[in-house]
Amino acid sequence: MNFTGIFPEQGPKISIPFRFYFLAHLNIIIGFLYLFYKFFSESDFIKLLSFESHHFLILFHCFSIGFLLFIIFGSLFQMLPVVLGVIIKHNEFVSNFMIILLYLIYYLFSIYFVYFQHSLILGFIILIFIILIVVYFIIPLVKTYNIENPGFFLSLFSFIIGLSIIAIYFLNLNFLLHDINLFTIRRIHGIIMLIGFVQQLIISVTFQVIPMFYVSKNYPQIIKSILNYGYFFLSILILLIQHNSLIYFYIIFNLIYIITTINILLKRSRKLKDSTIKFFILGLILLFIISIILLVDFKYNYFSIILFLFINYILSFIYGMFYKIVPFLSWFHLQSIKNRKMFDLLKSGKDTNSLFFIQFHMSDFIIKKLENIHFIYFIICILFFITIKQFLFFYIIMILLFFTIPLIQLCYAIYKFKKILDKIGLTII
Repeated sequence: MNFTGIFPEQGPKISIPFRFYFLAHLNIIIGFLYLFYKFFSESDFIKLLSFESHHFLILFHCFSIGFLLFIIFGSLFQMLPVVLGVIIKHNEFVSNFMIILLYLIYYLFSIYFVYFQHSLILGFIILIFIILIVVYFIIPLVKTYNIENPGFFLSLFSFIIGLSIIAIYFLNLNFLLHDINLFTIRRIHGIIMLIGFVQQLIISVTFQVIPMFYVSKNYPQIIKSILNYGYFFLSILILLIQHNSLIYFYIIFNLIYIITTINILLKRSRKLKDSTIKFFILGLILLFIISIILLVDFKYNYFSIILFLFINYILSFIYGMFYKIVPFLSWFHLQSIKNRKMFDLLKSGKDTNSLFFIQFHMSDFIIKKLENIHFIYFIICILFFITIKQFLFFYIIMILLFFTIPLIQLCYAIYKFKKILDKIGLTII
């Protein structure tokens, strides 16, 4: 691996990212268990899943807030300090407060779209969340602005814009300052969040992760600049102009990213068999298919297919990184703990042999066979989607199992981590 440009001394406790990852998978599993219950309790279950229904909005935000934001911010708490040298002050308090706010936002969001109540409280809670992101993430990022990869800052800035739009909408429901169309707000909010925030952040992370974990060449600086600023300004233009011609720029940026990433992966120095590469390649294929569909017909006709493919594109990259980051974090933190303990023993003149012979590797914190099974199972789930209307019951069960596999992997990593920690002679993570 290539550790150039990382700041290990800035990293938070491992419990912070692991807490977010654990809760993310728990949230989405509970969400699908609720859907499982609705399958039996609702006579017209299919209507609940129509894109126009409020139940679909609630279910989708179970994924976007309850899963995606937990995964993203769990990773950012680790990546921003270690990779970019950004100091997140009071990270234990901020992480716990963020978790509480995310649960509050989702709860109030669900209450509003079921009973149409508490929109004012929801708007204010979102504003508090925005302030938290600005103070502890945006401002520190500005202080350590990285001209080589500004995507972290730009994606979080897009996130603030997307949150602000929806906060204004909920506050406006009470003050009635302006007539705002819900469907227009939903479309703009969704595009900014998915393209300006999530997709740009995924791309910015791959700029760092792929060269680091696969000992490959860095992305050319001109490509980084085109994609980082391109996706950001595209999402802003969509907010201001909302013209169909902008879709062609989006397709061009996607193709530039796909071609560059495939080229870098093919020329990587470390050409070992690795299922995480397969996750990345699958994500690139899905993004290519999305681009082709948009090129052929970017009207509402294929919205459900595009959304389904985009969610799976996101999941492909999440798990491509998840199966690298979880073992790396476990090894990285244990190695730091071991080194500090050995230094303290040497300083006090005590024997260090008991620690010296405790060896561990990144592969110790992951069940490799289960990782490969998860990838194959992912492909099966995507292919099975074409029969969703006929076999919806089985598809819900398949999705539950899909998110259970990485939860098992995470629990295994935590178990191994604590076991080695006990050998070193410490019990606090």
